[in-house]
Amino acid sequence: MVPAPFVVVVDANVLFPLTLRDTLLRAAAASFYQLRWSREILDEMERNLVSTGTMGADKAARLRATMENYFPEAEVTGYSSLVGGLQNDEKDRHVVAAAVKAGAQVITTSNLKDFAPLPDGLEAQSPDEFLCNLFDLDPDGFVEMLHEQSADLVKPPVTFDELLDRLGRRTRPRCCGPSQRSGRFTLNAAVSTIVSMNQVDSRGQEWNQGDNPISLIPKSFRILAAERRATSPYYDYAPSRVRIPSPALEFLEG
Repeated sequence: MVPAPFVVVVDANVLFPLTLRDTLLRAAAASFYQLRWSREILDEMERNLVSTGTMGADKAARLRATMENYFPEAEVTGYSSLVGGLQNDEKDRHVVAAAVKAGAQVITTSNLKDFAPLPDGLEAQSPDEFLCNLFDLDPDGFVEMLHEQSADLVKPPVTFDELLDRLGRRTRPRCCGPSQRSGRFTLNAAVSTIVSMNQVDSRGQEWNQGDNPISLIPKSFRILAAERRATSPYYDYAPSRVRIPSPALEFLEG
């Protein structure tokens, strides 16, 4: 399978909530996108998990080690020289610098207001917008992944609907900036619709009925996919539908 062409840097605040973190990591493991972070981003995640009492220091360290071991390609280095030329909020410039160094198209963050302005070719997306974009790449595959996530949650059990509710609570951005589209379907609504209607075309690129949303993929995603198809006539992006191996279930601990 051809790897996903979309490189995405995840901010520390989207790695903090258990359910959202699990969903993002599962999507990366299933090749919906190429995951990137930096040591500073993971430092902040680990520090906040401990300082809020969400996890003990040992448990937070184990979680981080599991993430790093499972995604060894995710760490971005050598970006410090880029920080000085950036114009977004000073405390988050290291995130943008890592994204530039990684050649990322998207930063997903719950704090959109601190990620403007950004260099050309890079955009910040709320978790809900980002997950909606991943969903639109392969609706059936994304729903299948969420069903597997729900099935893996057993202490306590979490139903599929409860999982969607949890994601809905965790994916609202702190600031609805100009990139937030009016009337946009949230992930919950989109997934619920596709589950109830089950009317997606074979490529998962659009909905079959005219009153449903089409092409939620941002421009940068569409351009990359088009370029990849143009250079490889055999390329047709579809994420792999593989279950995450059991060691990765440590992601669920919270």
